[in-house]
Amino acid sequence: MKEHPIIFSPSMVRAILDGRKTQTRRVIRGARGSASIYAGERDGIWVVERFGDSAQHTIRCPYGRVGDRLWVRETCGLTGRGIVYRADREFHINRWIPAIHMPRSAARLFLSIEDIRVERLQSINYANAWAEGVFPEDGDAIAAFADLWDTINGKRGCGWDTNPWVWVITFRK
Repeated sequence: MKEHPIIFSPSMVRAILDGRKTQTRRVIRGARGSASIYAGERDGIWVVERFGDSAQHTIRCPYGRVGDRLWVRETCGLTGRGIVYRADREFHINRWIPAIHMPRSAARLFLSIEDIRVERLQSINYANAWAEGVFPEDGDAIAAFADLWDTINGKRGCGWDTNPWVWVITFRK
């Protein structure tokens, strides 16, 4: 078993803590725009092979394999009484530590990978949209997930409308 870091926003950390989030989708780097890929598991490791140009490119899942553990990086801060987490509530702290710089020693959430698969983003169904931790006001979990996705990934050119290939990681606390 190996450990890998993964970043979550404060709202998604709250969803994990509440038991509402058991899945995450992450863009497969290097497969963007590729209409022709093969994804399969080899020796317990998911590999994506992208075709189209004259070469074949292999991409391994950077989040690990089934049975590995993810430690959650989240925005945190230090006080005289220890570490506080932005997901818990707003504290009056002069300087937050961005999630990307959170040390492993400050992690409080560990997730065991139960399943990994590859799919197009828009292949998500209602059950999986709920497993992503969204809390839709009108009950449309897919629309709520699409909005959430665009707030996180839209600026990077990987919005809902581009329908990128994604790693789908199912986990448990």
